[in-house]
Amino acid sequence: MDLDTNPTDNDDVYQVHYYVDEGAPIGTCVVCVVGVEKAKYIYIAGFFLTVSPESIQLVVEHAAAANKVFTINPSTPFICEFSKDAQEKALPYVDYVFGNKTEARTFSKVHGWETDNVEEIAIG
Repeated sequence: MDLDTNPTDNDDVYQVHYYVDEGAPIGTCVVCVVGVEKAKYIYIAGFFLTVSPESIQLVVEHAAAANKVFTINPSTPFICEFSKDAQEKALPYVDYVFGNKTEARTFSKVHGWETDNVEEIAIG
């Protein structure tokens, strides 16, 4: 895997870094986020826990330090099952967790709670 730091035509505005793995197929996704300093709320989908739990930890700690509201949802029951450690590390910094009944019940089971009552799980 190589780090490509070739400057863009707009290198005075954007600094772009790509990780290139010649042995893996790729897709394309471009995101331009502006005005992030003004954000009062931060949301990250639980799927990201499987990709970069370290990044989520940095974001939740930043949100707490900057007095921003942080929200997350499990995205799917398997995230609860396979990202338990990352969830537990981030949860003290999370203001709101939201999901469906199946995700809530899976979260409860994985974390050793002895209930499948969604109202009890929501209260935590």
